[in-house]
Amino acid sequence: MLKRIAVFILILTLMLLFSCSQKQIIKHYYLLDVPYTGPADTAGFSTSLPYTVQILPFEISKAFDQNRIALRTKSNQIEYYYYNFWATDPGTAVREFIFHYLRSSHLFRNISLQLPRWQPDFFLNGSIEQIERLSLPDQSSAHLKMQLWLSDRKSGAVLVEYRFDRYEPLRKNAAMNIFAAKISRILGEELGVFGNRIRQYFTKQAHP
Repeated sequence: MLKRIAVFILILTLMLLFSCSQKQIIKHYYLLDVPYTGPADTAGFSTSLPYTVQILPFEISKAFDQNRIALRTKSNQIEYYYYNFWATDPGTAVREFIFHYLRSSHLFRNISLQLPRWQPDFFLNGSIEQIERLSLPDQSSAHLKMQLWLSDRKSGAVLVEYRFDRYEPLRKNAAMNIFAAKISRILGEELGVFGNRIRQYFTKQAHP
C-alpha cells in the first residue's frame, strides 16, 4: 500500500514538474500598437499637406537591433529576456507604427513604406538609439530614445528634425504587455509633436 502511494506521489510530482516546464518555455511576442488619437494628438491635421512622403528604413543601434527585448539592470549593462520578444524587430516595428499613425492622422496627402509609383516629394527617416525596459534600483520605466527627420528628396536637405529621450514610469512587477503599451504611448505622443513641427514648417514656407 505504501509503495503504491509513493509511486502515485512520484507520478504526480513528475506531472507537475512537466507542466511547470511547459509553461516556462512559452515564448511571448509583443506588438507596438498605434494608440487612440484624441484631439490633442491630431491638432492641426484636419487637412492634409499636399505632399507624398516615403518612410525609409530606420537606423538602429546594434545592441537593440534584435527581437529580444532589452532589459537594463545597471547603468552600463543590458540583458535580454529569454521568453519575451518583439513580434518584429524594433526598426521594422517602429517604422510601421509611424506609417499607420501618420496615415490615420492625415498629415500628408500620401504616405508610403515602399517606393510609390510616382517619386515622393520628401523622405521621412529616423534612428533608434535605445528601446528598452529599465529595472534599476532607483528607476523602473520604459525608455525610448530616437531621432526623426524629414528631408527633401531632390536636394537631400533636412527640413525638420526632432529628437526625444523619454522615460515612462513602470511598476517593478508590471507585465510586459504594459511595457509594450508604454513604448507605444511614448512613440505616439512624440509623433504628435513631430507632426506639429512639420505642419509649422510648411505653414512658415507658405507665409514667410
